[in-house]
Amino acid sequence: MNKKFFIIVGSGRNGSTLLEQILNYHPDVFVAHETRYYSYLIKKNNFKDKSIQQIFNLLNNYWWIKEYKIQFEIFERVFNGINISCIEDKVFFSIIISASQNSNKYILGEKTPRHFLNASYLMKNYSLKVIHIVRDPRDVLSSYLSQPFGPSSSYEVANLYTHVQSEHEKNKKSDNYLVIKYEDLVSEIESSLNLVCNFLEIPYSNDLLKFHARKEKGFNKVQSHHFKTTKPISNSRLNLWKNKLNYIQVGYIELKLKNFFDEFEYKPSLTEINKPLLKLFHIYSFVIGFLNKILYRKIRSYIIRYKND
Repeated sequence: MNKKFFIIVGSGRNGSTLLEQILNYHPDVFVAHETRYYSYLIKKNNFKDKSIQQIFNLLNNYWWIKEYKIQFEIFERVFNGINISCIEDKVFFSIIISASQNSNKYILGEKTPRHFLNASYLMKNYSLKVIHIVRDPRDVLSSYLSQPFGPSSSYEVANLYTHVQSEHEKNKKSDNYLVIKYEDLVSEIESSLNLVCNFLEIPYSNDLLKFHARKEKGFNKVQSHHFKTTKPISNSRLNLWKNKLNYIQVGYIELKLKNFFDEFEYKPSLTEINKPLLKLFHIYSFVIGFLNKILYRKIRSYIIRYKND
């Protein structure tokens, strides 16, 4: 493969789509939007011992792959030209390269937040670069609560970030790993993008700031939660949690993720909470999250799908 590869990962609702759309505006960079390959596709499909046509057909059962409008002849040529022994990984790279065929770009990326679980493996085996965007977990929960998907409680967000930090610890010493804070991306945009461009070994251009003027949205109508990436960058979504989360939600996250707050210099708002109260927070967060999924998320999800049909 004569291309250079990277992935953008994180917790979700962390600015990964924003960075994806900015980088897609670079003349040398193509970023595929959420293939969900390692987080979903290979868990639902067995690509081993399949013909190329069978693999192609399986992939196109999913709307987010079908939207790339990849022609079989291109996929077949790309697949046969990749010298990778692991079939599942070969399929992943084939999707990215095939999806980028009309762009003539040589720096190829992919953005699926949950691929943070696969970052270490991909860096080790394919020298792939990883850009990990972190965001205040309190703001991440605030954002998820307005969506019909993803974590719906401080319990779930704390659990998610525990895995995020665990993977970060594995990767943070690698030269192929870069951490960007969402707060820096929207507040210090030029310096943050310079850092990203240096990491990817591409020239920085002020044209990247015009990403919101792109002709193609870069996401499907069912992904309306990405709509804000069609607007200029704003720091208006910082510290939303202060008006959206209650004392229990904030307290549980801050206590369970103390190490994360220390590592990434997020300032907790509460000074001290005793262990019995933490147990109460845990029970409350779990129950509220469960009820939110059953009584609110499912109903809202059906409404959104109905409107988009």
